[in-house]
Amino acid sequence: SKDRTTLYYLSNQARPKSPDLSVWKYDTATRMGTRILAPEGLTAGTLKHSSNDDKLALTLSREGKANVGVFPLPEGPLVTLTDDGRSYGPAFSPDGTRVLFVKDVPGQMSELHVMDVQGKGPSASVPGLSGFAPAWSSVPGPSDEEAALEYEIRHKGRPDPRAPTAVPPAK
Repeated sequence: SKDRTTLYYLSNQARPKSPDLSVWKYDTATRMGTRILAPEGLTAGTLKHSSNDDKLALTLSREGKANVGVFPLPEGPLVTLTDDGRSYGPAFSPDGTRVLFVKDVPGQMSELHVMDVQGKGPSASVPGLSGFAPAWSSVPGPSDEEAALEYEIRHKGRPDPRAPTAVPPAK
């Protein structure tokens, strides 16, 4: 957290013989961990914290199918943003209103998509880009629209594949 009093992490410590991971909150003052999300029948993964300390984004997996969810802090409820079984690796926009994630497309390279954190409307693909493990960092400018993406990228015909790319607004 911003004030460095809380750490969020994934663990199976409540069910050590299970491969399923739950989301835990660790209080640095008391040195106590508390399980805050144990999605029934799902494994949590790729946990990301929003810059304004009010939500977590995570990958939710079941039987090899992955989807993206957002967990509003401190108590939820969990909002599942995708249900296609092919979405993973979420990252928040600098203002915390959108989530960037990877979506596997059968027979093609994976795509980067962006979606509203409330799950309103479909996701929008980021044209011409393919990659994984996205991270969204802000750059000087008056709005979130002027944010840059940083991620591992596969070249898709762009002259400089490492140049910042504009992200379309969530629909």
